[in-house]
Amino acid sequence: MKKIISTILVVTLLSVFAFVGSSYAASLDSISVDVTKEKVLPGENVTVNINFGTPLGSYTFDIAYDNNIFEYVSAEGGTPNDTSDKVRVTFYDSTGGTAPRESMSVTFKAKEGITTSNPTEFSITAEGLANNDASVTYDDITTPIVKNVTVEPNYIDYTFDLAYT
Repeated sequence: MKKIISTILVVTLLSVFAFVGSSYAASLDSISVDVTKEKVLPGENVTVNINFGTPLGSYTFDIAYDNNIFEYVSAEGGTPNDTSDKVRVTFYDSTGGTAPRESMSVTFKAKEGITTSNPTEFSITAEGLANNDASVTYDDITTPIVKNVTVEPNYIDYTFDLAYT
């Protein structure tokens, strides 16, 4: 009797493991990030544009920036939350998949009063990526996508005219 029960138990466990598979998130390889300007003057705006390459029904993007050089202005494509060194933009298609987004953007302004050249970067990561009906989830972007920008003041050439009388 013990042998029959143990045989049934082993067969049951083997059949359960045979039908259990691993599920993995898909990779979102078509994402692209660009900036509107690579050289910015103090007081000018620069926009970080993120194109997903496929419609997404949910996402959370973090755009880290140097708050000594830039200040957050606005975001398009989700609900923004500025923590003064990172903007987190979250989107969830509340229509059930009928209004996915293919891109988003965040605008920053270079601070006034910058007197020296300041190379800096925007660092973009993401999580919670899913297609419009949430049937496909995508891998989180944990290795930052980096875009370099330089804030450089507008230098004025001075001329001195020395006259002796």
